[in-house]
Amino acid sequence: MSETVLYGLDDNNSLMALGEYINSHLAAPTIWNVMARHVGKDSFFSYGMSESETKAFWGVWKLPTVPTFEKIVMLSTYDNVWVSKENIVKLLDAFKEFIKTFPEANTHIPRYIQDIEKAENLKGVCWHISSIGEDPWFEWNDEDEEVQYDFKSGDKHWELFEYLNSFKFSEV
Repeated sequence: MSETVLYGLDDNNSLMALGEYINSHLAAPTIWNVMARHVGKDSFFSYGMSESETKAFWGVWKLPTVPTFEKIVMLSTYDNVWVSKENIVKLLDAFKEFIKTFPEANTHIPRYIQDIEKAENLKGVCWHISSIGEDPWFEWNDEDEEVQYDFKSGDKHWELFEYLNSFKFSEV
């Protein structure tokens, strides 16, 4: 069965698994199902979602009618996202508001909260949402060895709140 991994990043830019959660469907897809209502669908997996509806869905967090906490939670499901130490409290607040607002959504979020809150000396957090695909935080070097992605020199990662704050509607 697939799994989701929540990583903490320490001061040396080394990753440590804060939690491993069986059934990655309870990570992003469950959140996407909640967010689908903003584009008039009951579920992200609704049959008949057209190409234009699918494109609109991926930008749903940009809608001014979407509450900030939902924007944050949606963006936390995207590839290569991380959250810096300075913004972890905002992330946790958004997660808590999400599970309070959508108690019926069966997600890994309560466990994310628990595992982040008990971790110490975090520089940031990031996810490998589904083990079905390659872990974005590990790469192959020239010797065919798996090595951790370099947060200092790498350019594929992006900080959730920096990105969100680059939009004028943001209230974070």
